[in-house]
Order: sequence, then structure tokens, then C-alpha cells
Amino acid sequence: MDRKRRRAALPEGHRLRALARSSHGQCLAALGRRAEAEKELVAGYEGMKRALGEDHDRTRAAATRLAEFYDAWGRPEEAGRYR
Repeated sequence: MDRKRRRAALPEGHRLRALARSSHGQCLAALGRRAEAEKELVAGYEGMKRALGEDHDRTRAAATRLAEFYDAWGRPEEAGRYR
């Protein structure tokens, strides 16, 4: 299924869309595509927070991915916001 059809299958704000964005961001980070990765990781985390709440395990996992991203790119002050 192509990306456009996957997006249409789930409503905006759905937790699975947020999870997909966070995971996609992690993949982009591994490829060194920092700007794209940051955008996806932040959107994924914010979406999970809205859908599930800040203390949900999946939201915390998205926060950890974001913190690790910032740590890896030498931005500890941003990483600290997600710990």
C-alpha cells in the first residue's frame, strides 16, 4: 500500500499515524537525514502525547527516540526535555 493510501486509512491524530512518524524519524536519523528525522520524531512524539497522554508507554518510547536523536547529534539540552 502506498503512503497516500495508508494516510487516508487512518484519521488525522490517530495513534498509529503518530507511531509510524516516530519510527520513520528514527529510520531517517539512522540515514543521517537530520532535518527530516527531527520533523518526524517531533511530530510522532507530539501525536502520541495527544492521542495517549504523556505517561503512556508508547509516548515515553517516542520521547526516548527523540532524546536519543538529540544526544547523537550533540544537542543535550534538547534531549533533556524528553527524558
